[in-house]
Amino acid sequence: MVKIDTIELPDLIWIDEFDYLPISSSKDRTLGYNALVWSSKNKFQRNITLQGDENRAWLTRKQVEELKKLASIPDAVFDFEYNGKKYKVRFRYEDVPIEVYPILPRTNPNDADYYYGTIRLQEV
Repeated sequence: MVKIDTIELPDLIWIDEFDYLPISSSKDRTLGYNALVWSSKNKFQRNITLQGDENRAWLTRKQVEELKKLASIPDAVFDFEYNGKKYKVRFRYEDVPIEVYPILPRTNPNDADYYYGTIRLQEV
């Protein structure tokens, strides 16, 4: 199950789930060209990028509108559930937080029309 706040979503794929490690490091050289490496606990939170495509995990227009309403709340933190695991998240405003495209473009869409795309969150 994929859920943001109270909105149940289709089985979107978390495409950057394993891009995050809780450790960061930097590397430098001494005057004698010996390597110096510093490691510390990562202060940055994990990105959560959820994605569907033209063939799977479609969102209804109503779901997209509900997500847009949530994303319009400044500084809000939401519950996020993905395959039984729970996280606290915010929408990633520094990127485009919700980017969707219609499956069948229409001039007069309704709530049941389908969209695919990307939802960008960040764990807090």
